[in-house]
Amino acid sequence: MKGRFDEDGFVALRGFLSPDEVAELRREIERYVAEVAPRIPASEVFYELKGRAETLKQLQRMFE
Repeated sequence: MKGRFDEDGFVALRGFLSPDEVAELRREIERYVAEVAPRIPASEVFYELKGRAETLKQLQRMFE
C-alpha cells in the first residue's frame, strides 16, 4: 500500500467506512461548507472562484 501512495500520492481504502458513515460525513462537510466556511478568515479558505462554495478547494484547520 505504501508503494501505491508513493507512486500515486493517495491510497483508496475501499470498505473502510460503511455507506451510512460516508453519507454522514458528506452531510457534515456540506454543513461545514455552508455554515462555517463563510465565517473563516479569507487566508484559511481557498476557492477557485472567491466566495463561491461550489468551487471550494481547500479549508485550513477544520479540526478546530
